[in-house]
Amino acid sequence: MASSSVIRQLAIFHRHMQSHRCPMWAYHSQGVCVGRVSDSDCSGMAEDSGLARVAKNRRAEPTDPVSPATSLRMSKTQSDNPNEKRFRSALHQLGYRFRVHYRAMPGSRRTVDIAFPRARLAVFIDGCFWHGCPIHRSRLANNNGRWWREKIEGNKLRDRDTDNCLGQLGWKVLRVWEHEDHAEALTRIVEALRVSQIGN
Repeated sequence: MASSSVIRQLAIFHRHMQSHRCPMWAYHSQGVCVGRVSDSDCSGMAEDSGLARVAKNRRAEPTDPVSPATSLRMSKTQSDNPNEKRFRSALHQLGYRFRVHYRAMPGSRRTVDIAFPRARLAVFIDGCFWHGCPIHRSRLANNNGRWWREKIEGNKLRDRDTDNCLGQLGWKVLRVWEHEDHAEALTRIVEALRVSQIGN
């Protein structure tokens, strides 16, 4: 029998779907809809049931205790993390001005880590664990493996959806893995900005 908290969550979700009529949705870890995707915005994603499937599977919480290593990794995850700050500081010293955690997609709560609205460049600093880095997949938590795989897969689907939406809105998306060499990644960002300025 479903617990009262699960029933309450499903009721809230049902009311949200009725009021917004979302053709596609993605979830945060708490199971909250990230934002509405209209028929005109990112219509191609409406045909992909991946986000919906993962969202359904992720309603269940992990059954086994979270390992100390995973707990430490989760505690370090914050909206204003040191890795982002490092890039922002370097870009600022180079004379660039930008927006932080910028909402570039109308009607969506998703944000761009470092946004250059005039250049239409969106930079994301992706953590290897949360965004499913292909090099460091072995770092996935051993306990509750299936739950974590579905959670990370959901994040990857959301990232692709975000890239697609931003592309349709005329933005260039640049993603940087946290394991990348800082100087090389910074060079990629600066080069993208230079190309954007030439194009404009």
